[in-house]
Amino acid sequence: DYVLSRDICVERKAIPDLIQSLASGRLYQQAQNMCQHYANPCLLIEFDPGKSFALQNTYTIARREVEVGARDLMGKLSLLVLHFPKLRLIW
Repeated sequence: DYVLSRDICVERKAIPDLIQSLASGRLYQQAQNMCQHYANPCLLIEFDPGKSFALQNTYTIARREVEVGARDLMGKLSLLVLHFPKLRLIW
């Protein structure tokens, strides 16, 4: 989404987009590209300001309520940062 300098890029994800990107494998590909081309890649995760600052179990994706286990989401994010140690998460 953003290139801040020749060393820093930021991929911005709202929670529904994060869930879809993790499920489809698109975020893995994006992280791979960012880590390959930038010294300091970042993943910015945006929360709804009207909700608590926590991962929920239900999200509206494409106008549908989707059940998502917060544990499953955290597991996938953990694997992502383990596989791409240069990737920084910003909440």
